[in-house]
Amino acid sequence: MDSYIPDLPERLPGIHALRGLAALMVLLFHVHHVGLIPLPHSWRLIATHGGFGVELFFVLSAFSLLYSSRKYTQQSDQKWLLTYLSKRFFRIAPLFYTMLFIHCMLIFFVFNGALDIKRVVMSLLFVFNFAPKEAEGIVWASWSIGVEMVFYAFLPMAMVLIRSFRGAVLLWCIGVLASYFYRQLLESDPSIPSGYAHYAFMSQIGVFCGGILGYWTFHKIQKTSGVTRQYFWWVTVVLGPILAIVLLTEVGVFLVSAGRPDTQLWGLSFGLTAALVAISTKRWMSHPILQHLGERSYSIYLTHAVVIYGAGPAIRHLYEVLYPTLGGYGFAVCASVVLGATLLVAEVSYRFIEVPGIALGRRIATSRFSAIYEHLPAHSPS
Repeated sequence: MDSYIPDLPERLPGIHALRGLAALMVLLFHVHHVGLIPLPHSWRLIATHGGFGVELFFVLSAFSLLYSSRKYTQQSDQKWLLTYLSKRFFRIAPLFYTMLFIHCMLIFFVFNGALDIKRVVMSLLFVFNFAPKEAEGIVWASWSIGVEMVFYAFLPMAMVLIRSFRGAVLLWCIGVLASYFYRQLLESDPSIPSGYAHYAFMSQIGVFCGGILGYWTFHKIQKTSGVTRQYFWWVTVVLGPILAIVLLTEVGVFLVSAGRPDTQLWGLSFGLTAALVAISTKRWMSHPILQHLGERSYSIYLTHAVVIYGAGPAIRHLYEVLYPTLGGYGFAVCASVVLGATLLVAEVSYRFIEVPGIALGRRIATSRFSAIYEHLPAHSPS
């Protein structure tokens, strides 16, 4: 069994930098698809692959949660499960509930729509991913939050059961096959909304398993030395960044088929790239701008769609004004305007909603649960 490695830093700058890049990928993707701002032909990669920023978020979530939480399972800390669940809930819920309230107000007062109480309750309980017709969520772009919350419930079991690199490889194989065949099943059922084949948690479980495998690859490289370390390093390079390059060719186009095997391979590529980035000391990864974006990536993700919708007419007009001079590259100016506005909104939500919510989760985890465990036996059954 591989043991936990002590004396590692609490935060990995490279992983934080990737979070910032994932947030930018999704924002640019939606500036084009939601804001309806045309792209120059040479930037079509944003339209075709920018949405994979969500899968990158999934991978980084799995990687970072294993990195930050696995030490508790190794140390037989009785409080680790409730501590983990408390921190996860208060990391996600405060901002999500705020955005849910805002979206309900928009539906009722701006769009003159009726509020579906059932949908609201499902969002409050984070169970909307289990309902095919509701999986997109009320909050724009929140389908991924429904997936994440299911994964948070699944991860503790994975942390207890998967204790080695080989176990992570086996889990990845099982997860990829499960996602592939489940998605095929959904795609073949005409009674299921077409989008649910992508939004369903089981369709994404293989991607999360890519993050778990990425963490264990990182663990293996950190633990070993000499020839073994070099072997894992080069295998990771080949199956990480080089796999991503291959997926951007016609090979990737061929794999965009029933069951979307390309999505699962992107999960593997992202996971192994995360392992490389986590052990790297490249200075650009610690750049304050990327660290700033990574720290606020959740706020950027949940607020950017509202900003794009609200600024839509203005940025489309700006694009029309710029087009005679810049052509399609006016997209860059429009995207910069959206990014600037989103960062302002995200800064407010981060400072006044996210940070207090995180602090509350930590206080509850360290104080309220202590009394519960005082009455438990000295060792939990394993």
